Amino acid sequence: MKIILLLSCILFFKNQSTLSVYWNKTTHNFGNVKKNDLLKTEFTCYNKDSSQVLIIENIVPSCGCIVSKPSKHQIPFNDSAIISVDFKVGKKVNKQQKNIVVFTNKGYFELSLIAHVN
Repeated sequence: MKIILLLSCILFFKNQSTLSVYWNKTTHNFGNVKKNDLLKTEFTCYNKDSSQVLIIENIVPSCGCIVSKPSKHQIPFNDSAIISVDFKVGKKVNKQQKNIVVFTNKGYFELSLIAHVN
């Protein structure tokens, strides 16, 4: 019982810290694309926590076919940063889904890329 209570508290406080971080989207669907296309998109992250600067500590893509870069690493209250993403589609056909994990001082966030390769 104590373990369940402890886990509940950890999850509650983790969620409280991420409530002040907003994204314009967490998934981008490119639709139908061709093999070997270079796809580009952007995700915008907003800091709505007046008590703390949001720090982007690391961005980890799920594969080497993704390159991502934030416009800045420190985001003050009421400000935002753009994470630019380049996705080099390979030769695999059909649905492709790739993920990017953004690690911050307020937790981590998962972003998704979807494309249907013809």
